[in-house]
Amino acid sequence: MNENVNYNPLHAEQEDLDDFENVNNNNNNGYENDDDWLVTKDIGVFSLDPADRKVLKVADQRDAVQKKTFTKWLNGHLSKTEGNVEITDLFNDLRDGHNLMTLLEIFTSRQIPRERGSSKFHALQNVEMCLSCLEKQHNIRLVNIRPEEIVDGNPKLTLGLIWRIILHFQFSDIQLNPSDLIDSPTIKTKIATVRGEKSKIYNDDLSYRNMLLIWARKQCEHYPGIKIDDFSKSWRDGRAFLAILHRKNPQLVNMEQAYRSSNHTNLQIAFDTAQQHYGIAKLIDPEDVDNDNPDEKSIFLYISHLYKICPSIPEHPFQQNYDQISLESQLSYEYTCLASDLLKWIKLKLRMFNSEVLNQKTLHELKAFQNALQLIRQDEMIKYNRLLQRMVAIDFELQNLHLNKPQPDINSINLTWKKLEDSMEYIENELTTILNRYDRLKPEIERVHFVLNQVEQEITKIEQMFESNSPLFYNVDGTVSRLTTGQLITSLTDIQERTDNALNNCRSLCTLTQPNNPHPDVIQLIDRIEFLNRRVNDLNIHLGHLNSDNIRHTTKQQRLSGPSQSNKLSSPITTTTRIVDPPIVVQNKNNVDLVEYLNSCLNWVKQKQNTTDRFDLGSDLPSTITDIEQCEKLSNAIDDFETKIQQCKQNKHSISISEQNMYDRGLYELQAAYAHLNSSIKRLNQTLADWHRFMSYSNDLLKWISNAESNEIDREWTDITDRTLINQYMQQKKNLEISLEDRLKDCERLEYFTHSINREKHIEIESIVQEYMNKIRVGLDRLKSLLFCFNIHLKNAEEYNQFFDQVDTIRYEINNVNEILCTCMNQINNDEHHPYSIDLIQRCIDDVMIKKASIEQQYEHLHHLCQMIKPLDIHQRKNIKNAIVLCSYNFEQITIMKGETVNIDDCSNSNWWLVHRRNDANNRIPSVILELIPPSPEAYLKLDTIRKELEELNQFLFDINVCLIKDDLQLKINRLLEWDINKVSYVDISSNLILLYLDNDI
Repeated sequence: MNENVNYNPLHAEQEDLDDFENVNNNNNNGYENDDDWLVTKDIGVFSLDPADRKVLKVADQRDAVQKKTFTKWLNGHLSKTEGNVEITDLFNDLRDGHNLMTLLEIFTSRQIPRERGSSKFHALQNVEMCLSCLEKQHNIRLVNIRPEEIVDGNPKLTLGLIWRIILHFQFSDIQLNPSDLIDSPTIKTKIATVRGEKSKIYNDDLSYRNMLLIWARKQCEHYPGIKIDDFSKSWRDGRAFLAILHRKNPQLVNMEQAYRSSNHTNLQIAFDTAQQHYGIAKLIDPEDVDNDNPDEKSIFLYISHLYKICPSIPEHPFQQNYDQISLESQLSYEYTCLASDLLKWIKLKLRMFNSEVLNQKTLHELKAFQNALQLIRQDEMIKYNRLLQRMVAIDFELQNLHLNKPQPDINSINLTWKKLEDSMEYIENELTTILNRYDRLKPEIERVHFVLNQVEQEITKIEQMFESNSPLFYNVDGTVSRLTTGQLITSLTDIQERTDNALNNCRSLCTLTQPNNPHPDVIQLIDRIEFLNRRVNDLNIHLGHLNSDNIRHTTKQQRLSGPSQSNKLSSPITTTTRIVDPPIVVQNKNNVDLVEYLNSCLNWVKQKQNTTDRFDLGSDLPSTITDIEQCEKLSNAIDDFETKIQQCKQNKHSISISEQNMYDRGLYELQAAYAHLNSSIKRLNQTLADWHRFMSYSNDLLKWISNAESNEIDREWTDITDRTLINQYMQQKKNLEISLEDRLKDCERLEYFTHSINREKHIEIESIVQEYMNKIRVGLDRLKSLLFCFNIHLKNAEEYNQFFDQVDTIRYEINNVNEILCTCMNQINNDEHHPYSIDLIQRCIDDVMIKKASIEQQYEHLHHLCQMIKPLDIHQRKNIKNAIVLCSYNFEQITIMKGETVNIDDCSNSNWWLVHRRNDANNRIPSVILELIPPSPEAYLKLDTIRKELEELNQFLFDINVCLIKDDLQLKINRLLEWDINKVSYVDISSNLILLYLDNDI
């Protein structure tokens, strides 16, 4: 077969390939099976591969349909002649050229001279005359169609010739405004290019196809389930044909029935209706359309007849219903969006307006919360109340439209809004009550401050006495004065009682405010009381040491004076001691057991005091929990020991009078030591509680930092073009920023947990606290660095997506401009070059030039942006070898600095990349801290595609301008040839006025 045909060979080849893809589902138009088809072919077909034979068979089937359709079309026009000419075999009946001439005479209304002979020579002359008429008078470009091919009955070229005639005479009146082309959905424009002659043949088929496709789409708008994408499968069910007829005259077609009928029935009804009411011949049969591979040209030709009966787009029969449905849908969508936003906001605020949250807030946070409530009431409540009023108005409109679709109940939303207002009013009242409660505490706090000021003055006075080694402490013989020490003991006991009362008052003040967040001034008072208690305990210990020295001095004097002086030792001076290091010496052997019991109790208290004083705090949370359990056991044992102290007091009555003073001294020492032990164990319990709180919160904070850091490192960036994923990441970034800010505040308050711990006694906690705080600070700094990288990657992803969106926009605009230029080229080829047509084309070209200038400006902008677009595509990362470090990062004894450039050796693991650094070290580091160095190869490829399309567009414009100049020159030549001798003699040929005459045809 001769493949040199003129009806877009590229398009025909694409049709063959498309048909081959679906050849197994073909219903064999014209041939029941392969054997029937093979009978009609020569023997050479049997040597082809089965796949090649199938492609050839599909092409023959398409040619058979075209032959039948073109024959009906020709007969429809030839029937208008007086000779009642009818073509039965398209390829044979056109060989002599007579029928072809008759057809052209019908279209041109001109008589064409013909040869009357019946020889092949006469046939060649007739066909040559027809082809010459088409090329010269009608500017129809015929490529490789020679007279002998038509005379020999070449099927392909004969079909191609008829199709060129159909395109020119059948479709020449199809016109669409350029604005229709621009507003229409994107239709791919195909331009066949002949590279050998460096010129372009603009396919009329494609231009008319685009315009007719746009017309068909507009005709079928608002018909459910009807979508026009092409001139083949989109028409298979027949509904599109019926929709066009229904829009022309709704009384002729029952569209409801069409949606229930079969494809064949719909097609038959459509063809019959078009023939009966509009005289459109049945160029195609239902079976020609209802198959897997219908012929596009046949359907295209039939639709052109439908266009002629209804070139404009009439008002849709369902336009009123559609407008109402569209309005209902719009209002319903707006209502749903408003309801969703409002309910989300109300739900968020209801969680915020939870009274239990107030119990967790400090005074500073409560005041900040009060300010936030005022802003919500003054700003957000007004804004969302407007949304609610808009929803009420929409609901009223929907009720007037009798909408049956379910909508969120406006009454339930009103109730939710009322609940929000009630909750806000309640939380404001609660907050006001709490803040007023704080204000009422100020007088009581000032009173406690006054008491503590007095206590502090007395303690300071006693401390100054000890520091100055006051003579009031000693008798004449150098022993400690019992009177003075007794007074000091009484004073210290009174001071201790007052501080205990102040502490109890502070605890009651805590219960009057927030259970977990007492008033800051109350916390300061408790800290001050703890400090004063430590000073009192230090004074008691110092006083005890003085008494011990006095007892040693007394004992020594007893030994020197002998047993006869025992009665003198019971003087008041020798009975002023509190704490005695050696055991009590008694003279009465009957009281030995009681004294030994007293001494054993004193030894037990000293042992427990020593245990308490040497109690070390754990360096981690598990050891701290163990310490708390041990301290609780020790505290229980000390409380139980109270019974033994009472027993020692009762034993005092059984002691002889001579030993009474000595026993009193021992008992007083036991009571003082036990009181000191009780105070010590309470301080130890409080210290362990504070230490446990510090450890627990520190471990929770470190665990949160570790989880947040792992989430950031393991975050997937595989699909940065997914808008939903990027929006989710944006929200996660905001949540992380809020959480990180809260954790930074918690870190500032963390050290406060250990302020009440005696650092001099527990020296080891300083290093432990600093170690934990350093870990937390380093973790938070590392997390802030990852958050910084997170922001950079989100920004790069947004720039990446915006760049490619702009690329798609430019390509879309170039495509639209190409469609406009195709329309202009078709008008140049088909019109008779009247001035109005030329002016219209020139206006279109001017508009195109403006659009092209805008496109080129956008291209230059993108070319500048391309240098900065980061290569984010996951498939291109393997080709990227260099990256830059976004932030300094320390982990696993690896330190990498911000701004450092590294070479990527392995990025198979998307989250951890193996890099080679300048110090020749190979480390695997988190990919999140790296930024690939631009530019993006994909961005360059896209930009190069635009550059090529712009070059083709410029060449297209150049070709159109050449055609315009050529046609204008040809018009002037034709006018010059029409001049007679008088006009020639009138005009001076050398004068420039000749151009004016030629332009205006004077």
